[in-house]
Amino acid sequence: EEEEEESQPSRREKRGAAKAEKEVQAAEKTDEKELTEKQEAAPKTAAAAPSGESKPVVKKAEEKEESDPKEKAFMGAIAAFSIVLAVAIFMVLPYYLSQLFQRFVTDNNNVVAVFEGVLRLVIFVVYIWLISRMEDIQRVFMYHGAEHKCINCVEHGLDLTVENVRKSSREHKRCGTSFLVFVIVITVILYMFIRVESHAMRLVIRLLLIPVIAGISYELLRAAGRSENPVIQVLSKPGLWMQKLTVKEPDDEMIEVGIASVEAVFDWRTFVEQMRAEESGMSAEGSASVGSQGACCK
Repeated sequence: EEEEEESQPSRREKRGAAKAEKEVQAAEKTDEKELTEKQEAAPKTAAAAPSGESKPVVKKAEEKEESDPKEKAFMGAIAAFSIVLAVAIFMVLPYYLSQLFQRFVTDNNNVVAVFEGVLRLVIFVVYIWLISRMEDIQRVFMYHGAEHKCINCVEHGLDLTVENVRKSSREHKRCGTSFLVFVIVITVILYMFIRVESHAMRLVIRLLLIPVIAGISYELLRAAGRSENPVIQVLSKPGLWMQKLTVKEPDDEMIEVGIASVEAVFDWRTFVEQMRAEESGMSAEGSASVGSQGACCK
């Protein structure tokens, strides 16, 4: 009897352990089955319809397509406003101020035209000086200096390195600042020939002359970049002086950006090699002509 009483708890324990083991195995089989079902259902769900992570991607693409026209319209509005503001400040305002000058000071049209041009130049200089006080614009002018230095470095036949660029000049005759100075000077000359009584017609003629003034100024700018004529050099001086406001000395990182920009635009190495080849050919011809002259003398 004692042996039977001792064997009953052990049997119960064995039964409990077997039952627990069966429950664990059943749970594992259930987990495996659920995992398999999920793996099989995932491709079907993804193929059937975009859900989960794909929906936000589609929504973002749709939002981007919707925002593109709005952004273009906004940028177009800013550009239009900028043009209107520029015309108002640099054309309409000097004109009406010159009309006040004509009414109270002198009726001489040539003097009034010169006064209007000088006034336009003063407004332009003050405007550049004011915006140059802004920190962001100062960085823009420093990048402007890096651009000039890189171009001057290449045009002088030097390799485009940070050291060579740093030593190059930050002034350039073909700068946009010089172009604007030419525009103001040509404007003064052409406006002297406008002999119309109507104020509205004067403004219309001024607007129609903008392409003509821009074309003449562009040709002068090209000539200034290519010619060493003393007259052209004198005409280029005001633009070079104005560059002291719009062109600042860059740091090395800005110079590296300028170098990368030049390399993206054209193959400066081929350009420099051609310059060096032309210079060496010219020096060889010069030495040969000197030698022939010496031989003739002998």
